[in-house]
Amino acid sequence: YYIQEASYGYIPKLDDVTGQVTVVDWGNYYVTLRFLVTGTYRLDVQAYQYRIIERQVVKTLHARGKTVTWKNPLISDMTMANDLADWLKEYYLAGIEYEYDTRGNPELDATDIIYQENEFRTGMKVNIHRTITKFQQAFSGVVMARRVGG
Repeated sequence: YYIQEASYGYIPKLDDVTGQVTVVDWGNYYVTLRFLVTGTYRLDVQAYQYRIIERQVVKTLHARGKTVTWKNPLISDMTMANDLADWLKEYYLAGIEYEYDTRGNPELDATDIIYQENEFRTGMKVNIHRTITKFQQAFSGVVMARRVGG
């Protein structure tokens, strides 16, 4: 049986009696049962639903600008939330974005770090965060990247 909300601790009952059905396998969104009796019964499966608590971690970058809200249901404690917030802070602090036309190399993916030629910075690395590849008799594309390390 599939469950709509993430749950745990399944207790199956037939006509409000436990012990006639056993739990064979379960996950947060499903339960597999084995019936130990035959006949017509009313099946009830009780479970505990996970509580979802929303908390916020705030990192201030500049006095003005925009507010970025990031929601991730897989974050389960404040240490993970702070690590993610620090990563996002570093990402948004880089602040210098580049967009340039390319030959549409399909090997370039988002999150790739490449060297970009720059007359003011030697060996400058950029992190690609978006690629657009087009094909009309030949490849063409656009790459959007942020400078790594501010």
